[in-house]
Amino acid sequence: DPGLVAVGGEAGTVATTIDLVTGTVRSCNLGKHMVFSLACHPTKPDIVALGCKLGLVLIVNTQGTGRILQRMRGHDEDVYGVAWSPVAVVCIGDVTYDEYLLASSSRDKTLRVWSEKEGRSVHLMKCPVPDRRQGGEDAAAWITCSWPTPDTILSGGVSGELLSWHLDKPGKKGG
Repeated sequence: DPGLVAVGGEAGTVATTIDLVTGTVRSCNLGKHMVFSLACHPTKPDIVALGCKLGLVLIVNTQGTGRILQRMRGHDEDVYGVAWSPVAVVCIGDVTYDEYLLASSSRDKTLRVWSEKEGRSVHLMKCPVPDRRQGGEDAAAWITCSWPTPDTILSGGVSGELLSWHLDKPGKKGG
């Protein structure tokens, strides 16, 4: 819905939805975790995904006072990016998922793909770590992600490069 704006809170897990047409504002406080990233569901205007501090990923219904639909853990560090699949049928290798999936990227240098229905990780991708012998550094990684096509996830890399993960041919590091 182009008339809706969703915002994640800086202090505590707060999701605010602003309806630009009617001017109404709805906020829901969902706990103490700081929100680093937010993505609106492709077809359900009241559903948002939140990437939070300490590796937590939430799928939330923002109607009313807000309700957590899925609370997912799998990352070891803060989640800096979340992105929904652009279509409702996604293939990862030989497995087909008949639902919108959610990708998350974390400071732990991993990306995970989550099932919205089951609330569990269905795929893991590990960012390549630079070779220190060649001058690469293992600095703090602020890795974000985007899901532009059904079979490709884009993410930042540890050294600032753009990585393209091909889900139709997942390799030994996940894509």
